[in-house]
Amino acid sequence: SFGQTDLKLFVRFCWGRSRLPPVSSPMWGDGFKVVGASDLPEGGLPRAHTCFFQIDLPSYQSQRQAADRILFAIRNCMSMQNA
Repeated sequence: SFGQTDLKLFVRFCWGRSRLPPVSSPMWGDGFKVVGASDLPEGGLPRAHTCFFQIDLPSYQSQRQAADRILFAIRNCMSMQNA
């Protein structure tokens, strides 16, 4: 349950753009993907692939921990160079 500001940051983190493409756009490709990432440390920060509109998530102990880590990442990763 992210607010509008965090939703915008989430889209920028996962997509590298500030807005989603129109529903009928070929830019959607295979759509948005959430992938489990066993190579990331448990409880770590997520990783985004903006070219593929994908977010990789490590294992989390709770939904609250996942939300906290995702919010930290989207609020603090200001450019793809920082990733």
